Amino acid sequence: MVRKARLRDQRSPFPRGRLAFFFVALCASFPAISGDELALAVAANFATTIEKLLRIYPNAQRSEISIARGSTGQLYAQIKQGAPYDLFFAADVQTPRRLIDDGLGLSASAFVYAVGVPVLYSPAGKFTVDALAKSTQHIAIANPNTSPYGRAAVEVLRASGLWPAMRARTALAANVGAAYTMVRSGAATLGVVALSQVLDAGEAPGAYRHLRGAQVTALPQMVVQLARAKHNDHAQALLQFIASRAAREVIQQSGYGVGVP
Repeated sequence: MVRKARLRDQRSPFPRGRLAFFFVALCASFPAISGDELALAVAANFATTIEKLLRIYPNAQRSEISIARGSTGQLYAQIKQGAPYDLFFAADVQTPRRLIDDGLGLSASAFVYAVGVPVLYSPAGKFTVDALAKSTQHIAIANPNTSPYGRAAVEVLRASGLWPAMRARTALAANVGAAYTMVRSGAATLGVVALSQVLDAGEAPGAYRHLRGAQVTALPQMVVQLARAKHNDHAQALLQFIASRAAREVIQQSGYGVGVP
């Protein structure tokens, strides 16, 4: 789905005085840019966080910014088919590297912008692994064929010994955002989702558990500037902002580890 980023009338993640400090500092650091549009392809888990970031991005009001959200695999396929995106915020590092190998991404632009944390989530409250195996009717996960979070979910279930019992009760969602929606709506009693999604729910009831003891407990997520946008100053300026201290703090507050540009 492609839609224009909403940049107004949203609550800031910073206290007012701190936001003012960061905004003044950022405006001094980033040159004014005008004119072009900027199209972002964003993995579903990061869609809400990128909107938070755009609300404090100094150049946001100087350009038309659109966001396409979906699974990493879906967005990769669209880019391969010629979709006119400028930046790709993937939920892994392998997919941007494939684009670079394909000549569709710029190697020098790529860096890990966040480290995603998959968690086991139940809106009903506290749960145990033993009770999970016996009582869960359906567990929602993102499609492992297109989503890094889906692949992590399968790996976690296998590592915990639950996969044989849960496989027939697994509900596949198009992406991790859809998996979270399935759990929140009651269509599934449990889900493997991103910690950022649970934290975004604020005061919504529920409980989550970090996926300990599995081979995958964190997902480095890489951004890459696409080759078609090689001369797009907007894309380069946004990447510079994503690597800034202010942006990294928002990313961390949103439930991610921060990468190292």
